[in-house]
Amino acid sequence: MKVITVKNFISLNTLILSVILLTTPHLAFADEQNDGGLVQKSWFVEGRYQKSLSETDGFYDADTGATGIVSATGQSFDNLDSIGVAVGRYFNDGKANLSLGYETFGTVNKKFVTATARNGGVSNNAVMPMDISNIMFELSYNVPISANMFAIGLIGLGQSTISSKQYSVTGATGLGVAKEVKNTSSRFGLGLGYNVSEKVQIIALAQSSKYGDAEVNAGTAANPSAFTNKVGAIEASIRIRLAF
Repeated sequence: MKVITVKNFISLNTLILSVILLTTPHLAFADEQNDGGLVQKSWFVEGRYQKSLSETDGFYDADTGATGIVSATGQSFDNLDSIGVAVGRYFNDGKANLSLGYETFGTVNKKFVTATARNGGVSNNAVMPMDISNIMFELSYNVPISANMFAIGLIGLGQSTISSKQYSVTGATGLGVAKEVKNTSSRFGLGLGYNVSEKVQIIALAQSSKYGDAEVNAGTAANPSAFTNKVGAIEASIRIRLAF
C-alpha cells in the first residue's frame, strides 16, 4: 500500500500549482474586466484525472466457520486511479459551484500476500478483481488569493457501483461468485486553482474519497458468504474546467 504523510499531502498542492505557474509565465489576465480573476460564465464542463496516492485497508469475511478469513498481510490495490467528466453551474459570481460528475476506474485488483483462515489455513497471493464507477454531486467554494489564483474547498456525495469478479489464489482460479453492489460515496478536498482565462480554469486538489465496499460471495458452496473489501483513497486530482 502506498503511504502519504501530511507533509507530502500539503506539498503536493504547492508542487502542482508551481508547475502550472512556471509553464504559463506569458499569461496575464489580471485586467479590469475580470473581477478577481473569476469566470464570467454560468455553466462549465470539466475533465478530471485522479491519481491514487494511498488506499484504504480493511476487509470483513462473513464466514464464521473454520474457513473464514481472520487476518491478512500485504493488502493493496494495484491501480485505484480514475478519469471522469462533469457538468456544473457557477453561483455567487463564480465563487461557488455545483456539479454532477461520472468517474470510471476500469478493472481494479485488490491483492493479499497472505490470508489466514480461522482453522489456521493460509492462502497466498489472493487477487480480487472488481470494476468500479462513481457518480457524484460536488459542491465547491473558491476563495480568491490574487487576480488569477484561488484556494478551493470541495465536498461530494454520490453513488458508486462496484462489480466484483471471481477471485484467485496461488493454485486456484475462478473462485467465488461475482456480485454487484451500489454504495454511498463521499469526498472531501482542498486545493488551489488558476484562472487561465475568463473561460478556463486549472484546479489541483488533494482529496479523500470513500467509495464503499466491494463484495464477492465466497465460503463454500453449501455455505456461501460475503467477503467485503473497503474501497477508498487519498487522491491527487487535476481538473480542467471550460465555462460556457
